[in-house]
Parts: sequence; C-alpha cells; structure tokens
Amino acid sequence: MLERIERPQLHAVLVTVLALNALATHIFRSWAKGWQDAALSLLGINAIVWIALLAIVAIACEPGEAEPGKPGDRLVAAWALLAALFPSPPLAGAALFLLAVRLAWTSPPASRSRRIALIALALSGRVLWGKLALGLFGGPIATLESAILPWLTGLRIDGNVLTAIDGETTFVVAASCSSVANLSLVLILGVTAAQVFRLPLGKPLWLAMAGGMLTVVALNTLRLAGFGYYPEYFDYWHSGPGAALFGHGILLTIGLALMVGVAHAQKRAA
Repeated sequence: MLERIERPQLHAVLVTVLALNALATHIFRSWAKGWQDAALSLLGINAIVWIALLAIVAIACEPGEAEPGKPGDRLVAAWALLAALFPSPPLAGAALFLLAVRLAWTSPPASRSRRIALIALALSGRVLWGKLALGLFGGPIATLESAILPWLTGLRIDGNVLTAIDGETTFVVAASCSSVANLSLVLILGVTAAQVFRLPLGKPLWLAMAGGMLTVVALNTLRLAGFGYYPEYFDYWHSGPGAALFGHGILLTIGLALMVGVAHAQKRAA
C-alpha cells in the first residue's frame, strides 16, 4: 500500500493527522458549544492553521518529479499514527515536530517533501513550541506589554494588575493575555506563503513577518487599553463577539503584512 503513495502525499497525511490531533482540545471544546459555534469558529482552529494544512495537501498533489520513499518511512509512519492514537495533544505535537525534522533532513532542497517539512515545522510552533513559550515567557511578555499601557494611555498598572479609568475596576493581565500565542501565526503564514509561491525565506519575508509580529503586539496592547477605558465591555471584548473581531483583525493585519513581503520577494526573485 505504502509503495503506491509518494513520499510527499504520505507525509501530508501524517502531518495533517498529527496537527489535528495536537489541536483536539480546541476541536472538542468548540464542538461542545454546538455545531453552529463549531462551524463559525472553524472547529476552534485558527484560519491560518487551516490555510497551512490546505497548502500542505496542495503541495503534495502538485505534479513534479517522483519522490520515492526512503528507508524507514514505513516505521516512521507507523510510529506517527501510533502517537496520534493516544489522546495526548503534547505527544502529537512532539511527534509532528520530530516528523518534520526528519522529513526536512532527508529531502532534497526545493522538493515537495522539503516544502511540506518546512510548513510542518512552522505548525509545530503553534502546537508545541508556542505553548512552551507561553508557559515560559508569556508572563514576562504580558508584564512588558502592560508596562507600555501607562505610557500610551495614562492608565495605572501595578505589576500585572490593570486599574480601569474608573479607579475601582481592576483586571489581572495573565500570561494568556499576551501576544505570544498569536506570534506563531505570523511564522506559519510566512513560511506557508514562501513554500506555496516557491520563494526563499529571505530579507523581504523576514521583515514582513517582523512587521506582522509588531502589529500583533500593538493590537493586543490596544485591546488591553480598551479593557481599561471601557470596563463595562470586558466580556464583549474578552470572550464575546469582540474577541472574534479581534481575531479577524489579527488575521487581516498578518495577511496584509505578508502580502507586501511576498510581493517584494517575488520582485527580487524575478
């Protein structure tokens, strides 16, 4: 069976299965709220992640030079599917990272397999490294973002406790409120765009990704300021429709920044 499947196609399936398994908690949480919420929230998975997974499938289906399997592919496929059977998102995330590293290491440059591997490595940042970074650096970064607020808005903040403009309402700026979780989305979309358009990850794209990350931090700081100026709308912007609007704004700004980067990269490659 595996002999009939080319290496890019096999690994596209494995990467997709492991990525969705690593995000299973989001999927179940979204589905528990009803199918309408699940449909509108894309099963609780960010649109950029879906774009990356679709790009992997599209690259695997591209016509091109045949890429036969390598020694050990069968064993790796069995190991990856076994990891996906366990209800453990961290295990699936680790398996995705290791699979991507091996695929990148054993694939020729610019091949379909190498391009899939690079996108998979970026995805592992969302399901593995991003969570580790949030745990390690989310608190300090949230404190740093909060420290910018008094300078920009005049709001008072003590440590990570933000006092609203009414002088009475307070909010704790937790690690999950930082922009760390969204920074990985910039990397995923940037790497995906580079592989889809067959562009080198050169200066234009890295500058575009840096600009996208700075914009994400700015938007998150603006959102925190909104909590302080309009505390009565906290639920709306934190977990209601406003949170969805904020997510769409993040997606739009990241997309615009990378469109500029892709355009410049294509000019340099021409």
